[in-house]
Amino acid sequence: VVKKVYQLDPSTLYEIRVNVVQHANGLDWWLITHEMPKGIVADTPTSKFVKFLLQKDTILGPFYQEIGTAHNTDELFFGDIAFSKSGKQIALSLTSTGIIDLFDFDRCTGQLSGHRSINGGASKRYGGIELSENERFLYAVTGRGYDTNKLYQYDIEQSNITASEVLLWDEPNNTIYKSGPLKLAPNDRIYLASYVDDTTLNNAHRKLGVIHEPDSVGLACNFVPFDFELLPSCRVTYSLPNTPNYNLGATSIFLADAGVDTFLCISDTIAKGITIGTESVAGVTYEWLNVDTSNVNKYNSRAFVEVDSSTWFYLQLTDTTIQGSCQTRIDSVSVERRLCTGIEELHQAQVKVYPNPAKGILNIDLPHSGTKHTLSLYSLLGQTVLQIQLDKSGSIDVSTTPSGLYLYNISNEQGASKVGKLLIE
Repeated sequence: VVKKVYQLDPSTLYEIRVNVVQHANGLDWWLITHEMPKGIVADTPTSKFVKFLLQKDTILGPFYQEIGTAHNTDELFFGDIAFSKSGKQIALSLTSTGIIDLFDFDRCTGQLSGHRSINGGASKRYGGIELSENERFLYAVTGRGYDTNKLYQYDIEQSNITASEVLLWDEPNNTIYKSGPLKLAPNDRIYLASYVDDTTLNNAHRKLGVIHEPDSVGLACNFVPFDFELLPSCRVTYSLPNTPNYNLGATSIFLADAGVDTFLCISDTIAKGITIGTESVAGVTYEWLNVDTSNVNKYNSRAFVEVDSSTWFYLQLTDTTIQGSCQTRIDSVSVERRLCTGIEELHQAQVKVYPNPAKGILNIDLPHSGTKHTLSLYSLLGQTVLQIQLDKSGSIDVSTTPSGLYLYNISNEQGASKVGKLLIE
C-alpha cells in the first residue's frame, strides 16, 4: 500500500454505487460511479457518470459523461452497478423509479454508449442486479426492505427488454426475508444474499440463493432460494463481496507490442544494427512506420534496424477482429547509440526528468553545469513537439502542451543521451 484513504475528487459527491473493471491493456483499472444529485430538498437530477483510471503510480480523472436516466435524491443510498464478465456491458439499477439502465462499455476509453432501459415502474424497487456469463440475461431483485421480494430475469437481446420479464421467485415471507445483492461467481453461477429480520431465524443469514444455470432462459435457469450454506461462523446481511473480474486480462491489441527499449555501443564496429520487436500475436497485423523498407519487411512483427543516432521506432498494431477504439494503436521502442563508457553510465544516472506524470511544470536535472544539452519531445507518431537547448538544470512550462503520452530524448555534445516516456496531464 503506497497511500491509504486517497481522496479522488473533493469537489463532487458520489452515490454509493461503485464498481471497477480492468482496462483493455490488462494493467490499469476503470473505477466508475455516478454523481450525486445536487441538493436534498431542492432536487436537481443528474445523469452524469464519473470515471477514474487507476494506474500503477497515479490516478487519472475524474472524467465525466452524461448519459442515461437522470438520478434524483431518492437514488442516493440504494441500487446497484454491475459489469458483465467481459467488461463490455454495464448495468445500473434505480430503486425509486423502477428503472434499470444498460450500456455498452469501451474498456479502452471508458466511454458508455448504446443506452437502453428496463422500465418496471415505481412499484418495482430494483436493488441487486447481475448479468449472466453469456451476457444475454440480466437478473434483478426487488425489495431492499421496501417492497415484495422478487427475482426477475430479462433477456437483454430483445428489442423490448421490459416485455421479456420472467418472474423467477416471489418470497412469501416478505416481512422476514429481504432480498440483497446478486453476484456472478467464478463457477458462473449467480448467488443471492438476503437479510433476515427475525433473530429466531438466524440460520438463514448463512444461506445464499443460487441461480444454477443463469445462461438458460426463464425457469430453466434453475433458481433455488437458500440453497448454499456458509460456514457456521459466517453471516450475510444485504451484502456479498464486490470483487471484480481479475482474470479479464488484456485484449490481443495490448498483448502485441514493439518490444523493450535497447541500445547499441558507438565503439562496436561489428554490430551494424539490432533486431527490434517481439513474437507476433494471433489476430494482430503489424506495420513499422519508420524503418528502412529496403532492408526489412515493415509488416513483420520484428525488424532489423541500423541507427546512426538514438532513434524511436513506431509500430502500428491493428486487430481486425474487434471494433471501436481498441482496434488500432501505436507502440514505440527506442534504440540508443551509447558511448558505453563510465561517463555514459554516469550521464544516464544523473539526468532526471520529473515529475512524471507532469502537470504545468517539468523539472530537468543535468549532470554538469555549462555542458549543453538538447531536449527533444516527440508525439507517439514521431512528430517533434518541443526542442530546446539547455546548459543547466531547470524547469520547463508544459502547461500549454496537450495532455498525453510523449517520448523524450536528452543528449549532450559528447553524444551521451537519455530517452524515456513522459505523461503530461
